[in-house]
Amino acid sequence: MFYPHTNTDLLSVMAMLDDATVENGCMQMVKKSHKAGFLDHTKDGLFINACTERSYWQDKSTLENITPRAGGISIHHCLTLHGSGPNLSGKQRRGIVFSYRADDAYQLADGVWDDTGLLICGKRSERVRCDAGTMRMPKTHRYPGFPFGHAWNQDGELAKKRNYYE
Repeated sequence: MFYPHTNTDLLSVMAMLDDATVENGCMQMVKKSHKAGFLDHTKDGLFINACTERSYWQDKSTLENITPRAGGISIHHCLTLHGSGPNLSGKQRRGIVFSYRADDAYQLADGVWDDTGLLICGKRSERVRCDAGTMRMPKTHRYPGFPFGHAWNQDGELAKKRNYYE
């Protein structure tokens, strides 16, 4: 998980600006990998932006090419293993990703972007729900002085302005 939260009620939606094809390095997902729970994305204690449990990628029958056309979308759960191969086509493969979380899923590590915490609908519950279990917090070099990122604030500047100061 790239930015761990207190629970896994999160999903990402990618809206394609160009067609995604196998030739231009479309995203691949490992079928049913979200059921495996938290998988290791660290090497020597540092987050490396890739799952180090390579066995999930070895069975080619579990890989699914995600090929929406321009204007189409793909949706995946936060625990779904996914990645892209190299773009060998010479054509662009652009998309924009929106991540959605339940209001009670608080971010534990990594960074907070300006729109992090933007409330789409409903009201703030002022509660945090935690999934059972434990996980090792991923350390990062991206934020000097903050070994686990600077996520403790929970709301980016845009979200603060919109959610709390209307």
